[in-house]
Amino acid sequence: MRRGGEAAAVIAIVAFFAGPLLALLVQSFRHGPTAEVLSLFAAQRTTAMLWNTAVMVAGGTAIALAAGAALGLVVSFTDLPGRSLISALVWLPLILPSYVVALSWAALFEKNGLLDRAFGVLGVPWPDGSVYGLSGMTVVMGLTHYPLVYLFVIRAARRVPEALYTAARASGARPLRAFLLIVLPLLRPALAAGGALAFLAALDNFGIPAFLGIPANVPVLSTYIYEQIAGFGPSAFARAAALSLLLMAIALMGLYGFWMGSRRDVSEAFGEGGWEGRVDLGPLRWPLFMLILAFLFLTSVLPLVGLGLGAIVRAYGLLPTPENWTLKHFAAVLADGRTAQAVFNSGLIAIGAAVTTVVLGAGVALRRRWRPGFTWRVVGGLMTLPFALPGIVVALGLIVFWASPVGRLAGGVYGTLAMLWIAYTVRFGAIGVRSAEAALARLDRRLEQAAQMSGARLLARLGRIVFPLIAGELLGGMVLVVLLAGTELTLSVLLASSGQETVGMRIFQLEQGGALTEARALAFLIAVSVFLLFVLAEALRRGGFKGETER
Repeated sequence: MRRGGEAAAVIAIVAFFAGPLLALLVQSFRHGPTAEVLSLFAAQRTTAMLWNTAVMVAGGTAIALAAGAALGLVVSFTDLPGRSLISALVWLPLILPSYVVALSWAALFEKNGLLDRAFGVLGVPWPDGSVYGLSGMTVVMGLTHYPLVYLFVIRAARRVPEALYTAARASGARPLRAFLLIVLPLLRPALAAGGALAFLAALDNFGIPAFLGIPANVPVLSTYIYEQIAGFGPSAFARAAALSLLLMAIALMGLYGFWMGSRRDVSEAFGEGGWEGRVDLGPLRWPLFMLILAFLFLTSVLPLVGLGLGAIVRAYGLLPTPENWTLKHFAAVLADGRTAQAVFNSGLIAIGAAVTTVVLGAGVALRRRWRPGFTWRVVGGLMTLPFALPGIVVALGLIVFWASPVGRLAGGVYGTLAMLWIAYTVRFGAIGVRSAEAALARLDRRLEQAAQMSGARLLARLGRIVFPLIAGELLGGMVLVVLLAGTELTLSVLLASSGQETVGMRIFQLEQGGALTEARALAFLIAVSVFLLFVLAEALRRGGFKGETER
């Protein structure tokens, strides 16, 4: 009976998380490429879309690599002051929803915006600096995802053994030559992994192309798929499915690059504290700090300031001066019934998905901890797969699976609010698994063994030993899921029906409908909420674990 129940659990989890992707593949290959689908790839707009996608993703990845690597190397290996402040500011573009980032940059660079006003005070004519279009999307994409590269470099740099660099210097190598020949090759895998992750994030991103590309009629792969679905027609889904397979193939190549970079990362072998010395910057120390602070202020803080000012002006296009300030746009979105319903929907579904993902993740992680084996390792990997693939591909797979007879037999939830709960659980299941695995990896097994030897049964050990000690980390994972699911846009825009709008969808509707100031007001409130939730998640993650003992 135990084996039968375990087999049923494995089948259910695999079907829940991998079934949508398998259904999308089967659906695409079963019908085969029709003439209309093949003609889609020969269309001029499709060719332009592929070019736009290549430029945006490649350019954004290059910017992310350059900015993240340069900043990470300076912070890791020099005596630059204010490293804690720098690391805190680096996180900001990464934790905010991409549509909030896009609206922030658009508000910052618009005519009569914050920069236009600042240039006017200085007596300098304001150039045409609109971020709408391909170049703006590319730059914003790179400046949004460079923290991914930075984090990989910081993590690997602190494990580089300084003794190798010292030996090269003692052998007569100059500092720059020793760094290029000894240190940089050890960091190359981290750079490759960070670049691959930035590539995947740019390819998956829907918010920035939707808010900066659609108004300028610049399609990329993610928005082009949405365009096919929104256009309806007898072959709309077939066209979208064909494009999604192309997107998934490119994403899998990016995943392979990320895996190769991570697999070759040997920094773990060096342990912690490998590099203790700092390169003395001398008189360049404070000027370089001010230059980096200015860069971070421009890329992390100033866009949000521009978003806030754009939300309090009386009408779009007015100068953001005190006489034009008003809070009526905030009052309008807070009093709007559709906005209130969207906030309720997002909160309810996000909390439900957070609880489900953490419970499932804890169950899978505990099973792997007690009786490790190939089957449950595969189950854990399949739970993380939807998080690694583009969200729009996951959404299409969910449509195929839950709208099919199999999905209707399993509950007929397609077209209901429960569909979004399922979508968020599938999409963010990786966070539940990884949070539980990270907490259990740090839990001393001797605590469980002592309780077992004292006669405590399984439920008693879980309730009195395991869960109280890892509760903080699990709650941190739940808050992170709430943060991501509560502000999600890609899945919602394809799966939500009328009356089931989420916060991200509501902002998208306001922006597309011309109510730009109301969209900015709601986006600013979302940015503040996300920041507070992120601080809470970090506090729970760092301060809530008490399961380690002295070895």
